Amino acid sequence: MRGKCWLLLWIAIVCTINLTKAKRCKTGEENGASSAVALRVVESLLTIPSPLSVVAFWVPLLWIPLDVAGSVEESIRCHLQNYHKERLWNKAKLFRDEIAQARTLRELERIRHDMEDSDMVGELVVDSNDLKSAVYPVLPFWANLHITLYKALIGLGGSKYNYKHDEFVEFYAKLILRYWRHYRMDVVRENYGTPGAMVDWLSIYVSPAEILLKDWDDLAVTSRSKRNIRNLLDSCKLKKGSAIMLAVLNGSENKWESCWGSGRKCKWRSCPAGAVPTFQTGSQYDYHYKCRGETFHIYANSSPIRIGTKVHIQYSTSNGRGYWLSFRNYSDRHSKRTRTCPGRTFTGIIRGCDMETFTMERFHPSYHNDVRYSTTVHDQNAILLKGQRYVVFIEHAETNNHRRVMKPRFEYFD
Repeated sequence: MRGKCWLLLWIAIVCTINLTKAKRCKTGEENGASSAVALRVVESLLTIPSPLSVVAFWVPLLWIPLDVAGSVEESIRCHLQNYHKERLWNKAKLFRDEIAQARTLRELERIRHDMEDSDMVGELVVDSNDLKSAVYPVLPFWANLHITLYKALIGLGGSKYNYKHDEFVEFYAKLILRYWRHYRMDVVRENYGTPGAMVDWLSIYVSPAEILLKDWDDLAVTSRSKRNIRNLLDSCKLKKGSAIMLAVLNGSENKWESCWGSGRKCKWRSCPAGAVPTFQTGSQYDYHYKCRGETFHIYANSSPIRIGTKVHIQYSTSNGRGYWLSFRNYSDRHSKRTRTCPGRTFTGIIRGCDMETFTMERFHPSYHNDVRYSTTVHDQNAILLKGQRYVVFIEHAETNNHRRVMKPRFEYFD
């Protein structure tokens, strides 16, 4: 065990050297040398029995050149991601076949026990952002499988399964919504800097709340669960008064619209950066938010805010005045600043405030003209404001929730 700890420490030191160069890996496309090294490292984690064995592994591993360290780290991460994902896929397929062949309540109960009490479902609950990204594509299949199992149990065993059925409907809704952001950011990083990359726009800029889970509340049996799920989905909608952050859609989403001063010019900055969550709050931060210069509040005459709606975007209230995001168009950088029109508070869209009035538009590239999405703007949608491309982040959206999802406890039924 001590040997494994030493080897893990060594891997961490070597891989951190070039960590910033890492991109999300694709199955079967890793560099040959780094892939081979990664496999040796991963296998060693499973086989080292004692500290003495570490010496045997140090010699063959120390030859790794520093300029390959980043790709080695990425390959290790890739193999761990793929291992977790493939394990979940394979187990799900086995359970699917067993459910299809089950004919009695006793057979279905055994399958339920194997899925829940053996903690296979627990493997969907992970803390690592990399593993959340790996689990996300598997979640819809697992959700459909598990809920189908409960429908069959209810059919044979009656309403005693209703509550547990609804618990898992809510559980999967939360997992899908919360894990989507990590999956989507991996896809964005993977394609950043790739000329002509045609990303799957549907999976990264169309929220699961607006298509995949749009009618998810209809699956629930009890009115309480229906209401809980509807609240989760509605939290992802852009509403009048919502706190928002605007990531500049320039490929990497690593720059944010930022003003940092009432009445001053606005420009792009890198807060939040890296693993810092959006809307990080606390009393230790100026004006409650860590990235307060990048936080705005959006207003419209109606709510939720839909495509084609005119909006004002407030930056701050200072010295009895309201300051609002203002610019002519995306190409006129010099006009971008905060100004006092339409006043201290929002009382409605003011016609005379042309530079502070924006029409909400959805953005998608020409190769995705067939994309169909909700007319209501959702968290992490790609939008256009006077021609400037943004990704809009909404505070309190479930797709922005970083908290761990708790797995429902296993329950025995008589």
